[in-house]
Amino acid sequence: MNKLLRILLADDHALIADSIRQVIESYPDMEVVASVRNGRQALSTLAVQRVDVLVCDWHMPLLDGPGVLRELRQTHHPVPVLVLSMEDNAATIRQAFQAGATGFMTKTDDIDEFPVALRTVAEGRRFLSHSALTNLSAQPDIDRLLNPSPHETLTDREREVLRLIARQLSGSEIADKLFISEHTVKSHRKHLLRKLGVKNGIGLVQYALQHGLLENQ
Repeated sequence: MNKLLRILLADDHALIADSIRQVIESYPDMEVVASVRNGRQALSTLAVQRVDVLVCDWHMPLLDGPGVLRELRQTHHPVPVLVLSMEDNAATIRQAFQAGATGFMTKTDDIDEFPVALRTVAEGRRFLSHSALTNLSAQPDIDRLLNPSPHETLTDREREVLRLIARQLSGSEIADKLFISEHTVKSHRKHLLRKLGVKNGIGLVQYALQHGLLENQ
């Protein structure tokens, strides 16, 4: 038996959330582990539940979609996020992906796209609904938006650590300079290696040089 895809729903509109839940649970390979009404509840649930995909409303009380994505990025939480929004303009779609979303759908999209979207983002691949793709098709950098370079996923702090590594500072020196613990520096370094697909500090420096990440230091 295939592993169930575990979905967390975060939407402050109960009727919409209930409708989505019914659709998801009509598929034998998916289940909804929880349905919450704001971003804070979503983050609290992610802290204690194994979740394969977070379906996140763009506008919610207490903490909205952009805020959730920002928190997940800062804490390096690996859960893929499928954003749901009433807005389908190019600016909102762009903002969602730049904030760290893995997929984007509008609440008026064909419901048949939903299981495809969930399976796609669960594999770590980007998904755009048909209507969202239509709205982005005229954008000159659509390929870059949908297939970002590894370094475009780095947080501001990771970029800082990378620049300091390139300056040959030790872990303790980086910690002192950024007012963080040496353990946190090691954690950032580990994430940098994984995100950039290199094996060691030399690889990090080479990658940074090749992609102009050390300019304007």
